[in-house]
Amino acid sequence: MMRMARFTVAVLVATFVLLMPRQLVASRVQGRVVNRTFNQPSPGDEVRLFEYGITLREEARTVSDSQGSFQFERSKATPFMVSVVHQNVVYHSSLLAGSEPVDVAVYDSVQLSNSAHEDGEALFVEADTQSVKVTQFFVLSNLSEPPRTFLGASTFDFVLPNNAVLDSVATQPGGSLPSATRPLRLTGNNHFEISDPIRPGITKIVATYHVPRSNKTVITPKLLRPVGFFKVMLPASMQFISGSAYLFVREGEESGIVTQMARNVRPGSGLSFSISGVGDIRALSAAAMERARRTLPVPPAPAIGSTLVQVQSPAQEHKLGANVAKTFTLAIVLLLILMVVLLWRRPPRLNKTS
Repeated sequence: MMRMARFTVAVLVATFVLLMPRQLVASRVQGRVVNRTFNQPSPGDEVRLFEYGITLREEARTVSDSQGSFQFERSKATPFMVSVVHQNVVYHSSLLAGSEPVDVAVYDSVQLSNSAHEDGEALFVEADTQSVKVTQFFVLSNLSEPPRTFLGASTFDFVLPNNAVLDSVATQPGGSLPSATRPLRLTGNNHFEISDPIRPGITKIVATYHVPRSNKTVITPKLLRPVGFFKVMLPASMQFISGSAYLFVREGEESGIVTQMARNVRPGSGLSFSISGVGDIRALSAAAMERARRTLPVPPAPAIGSTLVQVQSPAQEHKLGANVAKTFTLAIVLLLILMVVLLWRRPPRLNKTS
């Protein structure tokens, strides 16, 4: 009987551990910072750990050691991301959810303004009854050898259509999340520049703006450099008409979004197009993302243009900690009650008599 009671208690303890809140499951994040300019470990860099949720919340920070290594102890099993500050430029890992070692690549910097190559531009167009909203991606490539990050007072500039009103700008390095930036308006109509670092590989500059709506809204993009492709994506409920010498070719339709493509476009070519009708591409994208989220455990990234790091307020932190503490305390109390009941119900042990 004693063995049975001990076995039952052991089962209860194991069950309790298995059913503990995920927030209380300890985990370890460890990895290295590697300087890919020289393919060597990068010591002395500031390393930060961020928990992924509705926002990215900083959990902890440390400094890479002489071998570029770092380590964090976590009390949660939620997705996370690691960032590293090297020569005043921030580099990020991808969004992670496991316990595999993390390698974060960093690069030495060089002062070279407007040195990135623009590969192409892509526009997502949607419209309501009041205005036409455009999200425009400028796709840049930094192919420096050895790879270095470009710094400068002006690392990229762009021009929006004459009647466009700029809403936001964000920079999105390859394999990372977008971060909001503040462009500087230059002399001239709707000419802007940014000073964000352009890291090796592919970087996307994301500009969102709107133009007044009419029965047939004409959009005339202003190219500053030749591009290999120029895409326009819009809901299938809207109508698209090419108005330039460059012929747009319909590339197809997917998830309710139609893609129109022009190739090898040069500045001053008179590129333009007109649209009519209404359509919400964000709703279509949300539906497509929701379908993907049902099959993939990784949550979607924060919206384009959102601030990269938003730290929760002390009140939110206190509330979160209090809720976790209450859950943990309640579980402990229930376990103790069960143990007491089991011991109380155990029949008394009879003494053997000779």
